[in-house]
Amino acid sequence: MFLSIISPHNCKLGIEKQMISEDVIDLASLYIFLLH
Repeated sequence: MFLSIISPHNCKLGIEKQMISEDVIDLASLYIFLLH
């Protein structure tokens, strides 16, 4: 859900930043999931 929103924006900035953002989102999602 978040990736579909952020990916198009990051495609303008570059593939590398998109990949980094996806990694950060995955880690954040996992962290939030573990807290709950």
